Amino acid sequence: GRIIIIIVSMTLNQQTSPAMKPLITRVRDPDGFIGTIMYVGPVASAKNASEIYAGVAWDDATRGKHDGSVLCRATNKIVRHFSYPSFSKAFRSMGGLEMRSSSSPEFGGNKGCSFMRPSKLDFGVPLDDALLRSKYVEEDDPHLEAPNNIITGATVRTSGGRSKPIELLGELKIRKKQQLEKLKEISLRNLGVSSILQHSFGHLRGIDLSGNLLHDWKEVAAMLDSFPCLEELCLSSNLLHDTFASPVSTSSSENDRAKLDGIIGTDFQPKKQCYDMLKRLVLNNCGLSSFRTLQILDHFFPNLDDLCAVSNDFSKLNMVSSSIGSQEETEEVTPIKGFDRLVTLDLSDCCISSWGHVERFRALPCLRSLSLNDNAIASIGRHDVNNNKDRYFESLKSIDLVGNQVSLWKDIANINALPVTSLRFRNNPVTSTLGASESRSSLIARLCNLNFLNSSPVSAKERIEAERRYIRIVARELLLVEESGDDVQERREYILTDNPRFDELKEMHRDSMLGVNSNLTQGGRLANDTMNIAIVSMAPSSCTKDPLRKRLPSSLTVGRLKSMCSRAFDIDYANIILHFREANVKDSLPTLLDDEEHSLSYFGVSDGCEILVNEGER
Repeated sequence: GRIIIIIVSMTLNQQTSPAMKPLITRVRDPDGFIGTIMYVGPVASAKNASEIYAGVAWDDATRGKHDGSVLCRATNKIVRHFSYPSFSKAFRSMGGLEMRSSSSPEFGGNKGCSFMRPSKLDFGVPLDDALLRSKYVEEDDPHLEAPNNIITGATVRTSGGRSKPIELLGELKIRKKQQLEKLKEISLRNLGVSSILQHSFGHLRGIDLSGNLLHDWKEVAAMLDSFPCLEELCLSSNLLHDTFASPVSTSSSENDRAKLDGIIGTDFQPKKQCYDMLKRLVLNNCGLSSFRTLQILDHFFPNLDDLCAVSNDFSKLNMVSSSIGSQEETEEVTPIKGFDRLVTLDLSDCCISSWGHVERFRALPCLRSLSLNDNAIASIGRHDVNNNKDRYFESLKSIDLVGNQVSLWKDIANINALPVTSLRFRNNPVTSTLGASESRSSLIARLCNLNFLNSSPVSAKERIEAERRYIRIVARELLLVEESGDDVQERREYILTDNPRFDELKEMHRDSMLGVNSNLTQGGRLANDTMNIAIVSMAPSSCTKDPLRKRLPSSLTVGRLKSMCSRAFDIDYANIILHFREANVKDSLPTLLDDEEHSLSYFGVSDGCEILVNEGER
């Protein structure tokens, strides 16, 4: 193994200490915590100044005791032996460089590091036949967990207080199906695998190696050569870092993949130049900081259709060249090339902050699903549909934008330029003040092509109701602007810019706009408008009573209407739920009156509407 020692600048009153080059990188302690060795050598605070310790930066920062610095016994000054690495996911989540710079002089605010005696650390195990077989019981093993179908010593207590044994049926049948010679997929999570040795199970098609101690792309190459039938490979939470590239001779044969534009990874050199069996690759939380690594891997895996690289740092996507033929780090806006068969791409929590970065994937020919959750995307750029210079997400059907920083509705409208029919969108500032139902309704109305929102189907009835409610809300905003008389034109243009579908939907639902249009065209103040309303009780206790017919001002609040219904139908005010329905509109769906402070005209209640009174538990 090997390790890169990070050298950091020291602050005043701190001393540096000599360090020996560590021989390994990833280790774990007896409790299973995994970390990276950053330093090997004596420690200034130790009683024995010549004793060798390993300075470990833990993946789980709560495991540590300090930030890599100690108080020197001899000089009583702070000596920094190493610092918490910037490539750590835990480091990024704790504030990164900002935390380091704001650390107090006494050992700092970051406690993700420890000094350990090497004898206390586990350096990992090789992936070989012995490890594979240790996961599964041999078919002829005489030991049974459940002799006579009863698990030894295992009982549960019944409601009557008696102990009842736990039965396990078909143990031998299950064991027969779990033999390595028959399995196609295996999970080797958190076993401390650090290297690959020869084995006898090259037929395996799927391996999950999440949470192990792999840190070298050469071991990944060895694995691909050892498992030639692999279709799925998961390497999540192995600190692999980036695979670097360097020029090679272009005089090689065409079989040597000259189409790599003369570039391959120097530390990722498998025996074969093409692994066309691999279709799914998972590299979540692997310490990657350059998308170039994924471009290099793409050339070795030409049939890759599912790529997950969650919780890495791709904040410099704009500095990645469109192909791996160029190594210059210049700002790019051209589309990224390659990934010809990629269908699913997950770059959640990858420090992506600009829609311009996302647009670099616009020309991927088969990309259907793009996950960008938990990034920092603040806006969604507007695409000119008349610009046919290059492809623009032609195959994209699903996009996830949960946990970003989108704050304007006009950015949501720009999603209409994409051919997406499925969207996941929560925890963004633009919907932070809305309830779940109101947020869903607003998104459905603004996005004309959605068939699924947050994994739930959008029915035809739900779309009609959402669009009609959207029309009433926007019309109400326009009406209030007209009534205020201040900067009417400017404020009206701002509202229409924020709601580009309003005119289209107003024409589409012309019948449902009759009441709203009457409010817009009748002269006078809103408070002077009155309308004939039928109030119908749907509650079991009063549904036989005749409807109330009232002439009410449009400025009447929903709260006051609830009080009126409470007295008329003898229903507890707190349990009243009100909807309204337009009586003369075909297939009119009830609209919830869910804000007691707003007036009836705010919701678009107009002359001739019905108020439906329901009773529910609150």
